[in-house]
Amino acid sequence: MVTRSAEGIEEAGYVFVDESDFAARARQGRVVLPFRFGEAWYGYDREQWEEIRESGGMGWIFNVRPYAGLALATTLPRLVLVWLEVPESTRQHRLQERRAGRDKQSSRLTQDGLDLAYRDLYPHVVQNEDLEDCTGQILSILTA
Repeated sequence: MVTRSAEGIEEAGYVFVDESDFAARARQGRVVLPFRFGEAWYGYDREQWEEIRESGGMGWIFNVRPYAGLALATTLPRLVLVWLEVPESTRQHRLQERRAGRDKQSSRLTQDGLDLAYRDLYPHVVQNEDLEDCTGQILSILTA
C-alpha cells in the first residue's frame, strides 16, 4: 500500500491510497509496518500480511529499502535476503529517469548513498548487470 501518485505507474501488487485513507487504515490497525520514504507512506495491508506471515515469506518477493528488508527478515523466518548490486552508471541513469517522473527531489541520491551502509548486513550480494546471470545467481541462492 502506498500514498504516492499512481499516475502513469503500472506496478503489480500496489494499492494506491491517499494520505488520509492511509492514516485512517493505520489507526485502525489495518496497515502493517508503515514507513515513510521520500514524500510517500508505504505499508502492507493486514490481510495480505497474514498471508505473507503464514508462508514465513516463502514465495513472496519484496522490493524494499534495505532497512525494511532486514526488518522483514526478523519476522519472516523463510525469507532469503538478497542485495542486488546495480552498476553505478545504471543507478545514475535510473535516478535521472525518476527525477523526470515520480521522484522530484534530489534526496534520492542521498538516500541511495545511505542505503549502501546496509549492504554488508545482507547474506547474499548479486551483481545486477546481466539479466540471465543475475537471475541464475538468485535461483541458485533460493534452491541451495
